Amino acid sequence: VGLEPGATTKFSNPPGGVVIDDLMDWQHKSFYLIATHCDLSTVVPVRYIIVTREDNSIPIDQLHAVTYGMCCMYPNWADSVKLPLPTQCSHKFALQLGIVAEENPAVDAELRHGFFYI
Repeated sequence: VGLEPGATTKFSNPPGGVVIDDLMDWQHKSFYLIATHCDLSTVVPVRYIIVTREDNSIPIDQLHAVTYGMCCMYPNWADSVKLPLPTQCSHKFALQLGIVAEENPAVDAELRHGFFYI
């Protein structure tokens, strides 16, 4: 979208915590979440596909709030991150374990059963 010279309209990204859930998708219940605020470039929302039983025991608004809350729980980080804490921790743990396993195939058994300096 182009702006006329001297126009006062300024485009910006939405703030963190914005949920988009009114999109039509006949195959899956899903929503998009923008967890972080970005000033430098265009923010990209993350799509979450909801997999539940037919009873729908969790209201969708609470699911949005819990998902965004888990994006703000990353340790030693003041702002929110793009993905929820369980996803970030499992990715980091798998990456670190893969690096250690490549360097030392005889990885200590204690390292395989817990978080090691995440």
